[in-house]
Amino acid sequence: MKISVNDILTALLAAASILALILSVLNSREIDRQKCYSDVDRLYLKVLELRVWHPNLADPARTADYQNKFDGDEFLRYDAYAFIVWNTCETIYDTCKNDKHLWKTWEPVIRSEAALHRSWLSDNQGKFKRVFLDYVGSSY
Repeated sequence: MKISVNDILTALLAAASILALILSVLNSREIDRQKCYSDVDRLYLKVLELRVWHPNLADPARTADYQNKFDGDEFLRYDAYAFIVWNTCETIYDTCKNDKHLWKTWEPVIRSEAALHRSWLSDNQGKFKRVFLDYVGSSY
């Protein structure tokens, strides 16, 4: 059997196509990771902006016993804020848990927020998915 120049070119083109496909998939994953990071970063920035304007919402002495330390409009503000925080944490969990690079960056945020707002979550579990609650309960 004689191998022609055409056969060699066809094999090289097939190999180049496979390599291009592999590089395309890897590039797509990196673009997805960067977009996910950017989306989560933007979301968490809003949480931090609220905290800057209302630092009492992240006072550990108050958040640990939020039902007794906040009242009236301040209680309603904290209730809404804590829901925003935990909703953001659940989004981080959902979007980052399967990507070790993103998880390494964002898991400490969940840990930090859990330390501040665990009491609220304990009283509002019905607002979140069981898998997320199980994760928080077993991890923090």
